[in-house]
Amino acid sequence: MNKFRIRCLIVLSYVILTVITATPAAAEFYVVYGSAGNSVVVDSRPRDASVMFEGPFTSHAEAEFVLKGVPALPVPPLASAVPPLPSPPR
Repeated sequence: MNKFRIRCLIVLSYVILTVITATPAAAEFYVVYGSAGNSVVVDSRPRDASVMFEGPFTSHAEAEFVLKGVPALPVPPLASAVPPLPSPPR
């Protein structure tokens, strides 16, 4: 009976170890363009494929490394959208 308990303990430890190591391996990271035109790392696949720049990556560090080389999107100037202020009275 003692050998049976030891075998069960060994099998249980292998199962727990497999579950713990398999969970982080399933994580995927993507480099996407944010709302302000900058690039960010996210942990879920974006629904809109036009915002995705690179991915999937297996680790956050790998995605951060690629993020350093991603150019920012150009932001249109706001000067044309904002009317000029009136000059103060004299």
